Amino acid sequence: MGNYVFYDNFIKLCNENKKIPSAVARDLGLSSAAVSKWKDGAVPRRTTIQKVADYFGVTYDSLFDESTEYVKVPAEKLEMAPHYINAIAEMLAVTGKVFDVASATELQWREQLEKCNIEQLFSIQKTLTDVIQEKAIKNAKPE
Repeated sequence: MGNYVFYDNFIKLCNENKKIPSAVARDLGLSSAAVSKWKDGAVPRRTTIQKVADYFGVTYDSLFDESTEYVKVPAEKLEMAPHYINAIAEMLAVTGKVFDVASATELQWREQLEKCNIEQLFSIQKTLTDVIQEKAIKNAKPE
């Protein structure tokens, strides 16, 4: 991934959204010096990149795409995040019981899931659904 592509895309998104880069940095809890480092080719941490993506409503990967097409996260997906957090937290708590392993409580899961972006939430839910279905199929088969 190109070191300058992230910065170029960040500036394009700022311009498209009529935002000043240093103001965006401040909104994200970053210093304006961070933006200067990006301009010089530094690549921010993954968590910072995700914050930028979430701020502008684009995908993480599109910040490193050299095209000018940004993949926008549909608003309805963002609105569904709390629903997915609750559903996944319940699934994780139940999964711990199904597999008879020590598991965190739903509240503990929710606290961790709130740190995830919407794409991660979809991925987690799909994986959990697959695991639970696989376990149900195995349990249904006579041995």
